[in-house]
Amino acid sequence: MQGEKDYPHYVGKEKVNTDYHHGQLPILPGVELYQIVGANRKHPELADGDTSTYKHAPDLAYFHGKFYVMYLLNPVDEHAGAGKSILASSADGKHWDNFTEAFPIYEIPACRLMDARGVEHVYADGMVATMHQRRCFYRAKNDRMLLLGFYGYAPEKWMVPWDTYGIGRVVRELYIDGSMGPIYFLLPNYQAGWTDALLKYPLYTEAEDAEFIDAVEELLANPLAMQSFAEENGDADDRIPVKHPEKGTYQAFNYYHLDDENVIGLWKHSFVARSTDGGRTFGPVVKEPSLVMSGQKIWGEKVGVDNYLLFYDPTLESTHRYPLAAVHSRDGITFEQMRLIHGEVPPMRYAGFWKDFGPQYMRGIEEDVLGETDRPDGRYTYLTYSVNKEDIWIAHVPGDAWERETWKGLQDPILYQPVGAHIAVENHDGSRSFALHNASVTDYAKVMQPFSKSEQVSLHFDVEVDSLQGKDFQLLLTTRKQEEAIWLRITVDGRVQLRTTAWITLFTLEDARAFHVDLEADCSTYSYTLTVARISCGQKETREENVILQNSYRFYNAVDTIGCLLLQTGDVRRFPNRETDPETYQDLDMIEKDFDDLILLRNLYLE
Repeated sequence: MQGEKDYPHYVGKEKVNTDYHHGQLPILPGVELYQIVGANRKHPELADGDTSTYKHAPDLAYFHGKFYVMYLLNPVDEHAGAGKSILASSADGKHWDNFTEAFPIYEIPACRLMDARGVEHVYADGMVATMHQRRCFYRAKNDRMLLLGFYGYAPEKWMVPWDTYGIGRVVRELYIDGSMGPIYFLLPNYQAGWTDALLKYPLYTEAEDAEFIDAVEELLANPLAMQSFAEENGDADDRIPVKHPEKGTYQAFNYYHLDDENVIGLWKHSFVARSTDGGRTFGPVVKEPSLVMSGQKIWGEKVGVDNYLLFYDPTLESTHRYPLAAVHSRDGITFEQMRLIHGEVPPMRYAGFWKDFGPQYMRGIEEDVLGETDRPDGRYTYLTYSVNKEDIWIAHVPGDAWERETWKGLQDPILYQPVGAHIAVENHDGSRSFALHNASVTDYAKVMQPFSKSEQVSLHFDVEVDSLQGKDFQLLLTTRKQEEAIWLRITVDGRVQLRTTAWITLFTLEDARAFHVDLEADCSTYSYTLTVARISCGQKETREENVILQNSYRFYNAVDTIGCLLLQTGDVRRFPNRETDPETYQDLDMIEKDFDDLILLRNLYLE
């Protein structure tokens, strides 16, 4: 098979089980997930300042020492209502601020137009455009960073707001200090009947800055960049190399270079193609069935030398888009080793048309957005995406993660940190400590600590409950696919429990608010021994009378090996599931209350 195809295909054995949010995929050590913004209709000041609950299609850039993300938003639904784009920045890719309108609401002038098909369009006073964007950034060789968006109008929510329903693509400059220049039209959709006199913004050719015009014209002369505009502006432009099929469209183009001349093109719905002339032309576009996906995008990227990654949701469903996974290749053609990137699907808080569950519409930093020397930390690959089409996230993926198939000791932890939560990690000689702080109403902070998998596992750690008011704290030992073997929890009413066929209370926090745990697990007997002793004044009490319990218990599930410790400030999630219909979904009735949970797990070490 490897020699039969000259375009990307997957030969690995791993496939997902979408009965689980994580798909039961093997975990990847060192992945860090940070929520950039979460929709908040009631308290927009805690989000991006906007009450809109449809937030989607983010794109990522790095420019003069800062990360930038741009995403679109609508009030409630896809393709409906007053749309605009938001730009945010970050110094470290973890903490985000300066949420600013990049492309504001566009008021459509009252007019009557005839498009190129002879169809009449009538726009009345008060109509507004919706925003759509396949790519948001382009960095020219003169180091001018362009911001890109597309205004369109959908007469019905199920109609796409582009081509003859499009108004056109707009552009403005992002300056080094983070401010932005004036807005211009880059590519008006003249085929929709628009004229320059009806456009709200001038054409880019009217700008007074000659270097800005040079940057825009460089973009227009770049066939790989122009291919990204094929749906929105239509593909009649000769500068777009790949035209749509007779029926349907090739959507959400992404590409990566194998070398100077050989370029791989990727689209939604498993479509791939190859160029041998640097992207000026492409060979046949083919549907590659081994790349299992639906309409939730794919992102491909060359990482370092002879390392390639594809990120996508390997599921055939389009409404349940999880988990987000990655596959790895040495040559950019033959991919294997499917690993988990984002396997969390919190409850959708706000219903809306075409709002699908899970992490989706992923984009990294495009090749033509990176500068020659102005680049982020080379240890990571960065990926942004939306979750449930209402929250925007970023993943930091270690570039050498695929080299760690043979693990020894404690590996780098995997972090999941929504807005309203914080995770602190400290490393010591042979041990590790965590502080999990959570005040998120609908989500939790989570740590996955991988370690050398084994049939016999001996773990030792200290637990201290600083505050626990909002949600139960969960501690689980699992396989590397998150199959649960041992399950402990601390409830908000102060009970320390373990799960067998039911929940059993071991002791209460009145007995010990800080305690030391010795845990010895044996997969050959599906059992473990648990020894717990009080901690006072920072020291474990070793006297026999201070041992709270010492007992043996059965596993929650029978597993062959154990290789991960899970810590999370909230219940294990089974909802939404594949039976949850987004079309009939209702807004979540959120009971908001102030709480501030903080759990510390210290001095974790493995024997």
